Amino acid sequence: MKKKIKTIIGLVILIIIVGICLFAFFNTRKKKITKMNTSFVNGNTGGNLYNAGLFCESDGVIYFANPRDEFKLYKMNSDLTNPEKINDDTIMYINADSNYLYYVRNNTKSDNDYSFFSYNNNSLCRIDKVKPSKALILDKDPCIYASLLGNYIYYLHYDDENATSLYKVCIDGTNRQQVMPTYIFTCSAREEAFYYNNTEKNGDLYKFSTNTDTSTLYYNCNCYRPIVDKNSNIYYMDVDNKYSLVKATPGGKPKTIIKDRVDCYNVSDTLVIYQKNDASHPGLYYKDLTKNEEPHEIKMGIFKNIHITSKYYFFTDYSSKEVYYAPVNAPENFKIFLSK
Repeated sequence: MKKKIKTIIGLVILIIIVGICLFAFFNTRKKKITKMNTSFVNGNTGGNLYNAGLFCESDGVIYFANPRDEFKLYKMNSDLTNPEKINDDTIMYINADSNYLYYVRNNTKSDNDYSFFSYNNNSLCRIDKVKPSKALILDKDPCIYASLLGNYIYYLHYDDENATSLYKVCIDGTNRQQVMPTYIFTCSAREEAFYYNNTEKNGDLYKFSTNTDTSTLYYNCNCYRPIVDKNSNIYYMDVDNKYSLVKATPGGKPKTIIKDRVDCYNVSDTLVIYQKNDASHPGLYYKDLTKNEEPHEIKMGIFKNIHITSKYYFFTDYSSKEVYYAPVNAPENFKIFLSK
């Protein structure tokens, strides 16, 4: 009897060892076949990621969280034709490169920036663009503000021990580690660096180099939600001037381009779209950066989640949750997005 028990225990141990080895083999194999980037590709625009990253344009395709289907992952052509469901994850903070999509799984079904504090629903994921089967989990813990820079994603990670801190993970799922014990926003990425406002001492604009994982002072100001675009133009909400919107260049003097108090904004090469904070007359406005004109009202009310693609922009009504869109060359001609 004792010999039989020993044999059974031995078989169980052998099965467990084989199972662990097979899991490690297939997991390693999956990571080894990851198609790595050969340059510092940036996964989405800073303005889109500050606004929850619900839209992301890549290689002529717009990937988006469909408001008609619990914000599940869809894709469509850049002219908004042929919307098609990709998977059943409710998502936010979409990033893309030539081969993959990256997103924060938000299966709490909430578009609130801080819904990530709900456990067991959120994680950082990667799927193949061509064969979007089961997602590869890059981080199983609650995540937010994910931004792709080359072959790494920098993001905010939450756990009980450290609360919210800056993490990074390789796109193949390896080398996940804490970068800083505090939180900084990774949204505004340009090539190998991202730009952020200091969240501990002051609001100065800093440049974080992913080559060395170190920060340097980039522009002296007291800013919030800064964006450094591909032409090195700096945009930020000026904390010292009632959150008006400022434009500057490295080494140059700041210029206030929106005098209104700004709640949220997004910017393209030619256009700024923003939510005006005004107790008596709040609304969504735009300013044409190619003209010396005052901002124009788009729609009265309170709006959020402003996203811009090459041809269109999108925004969400704060109360009704209705999503609208309009051409960037005709900002006032808005319509309901995916209306039935």
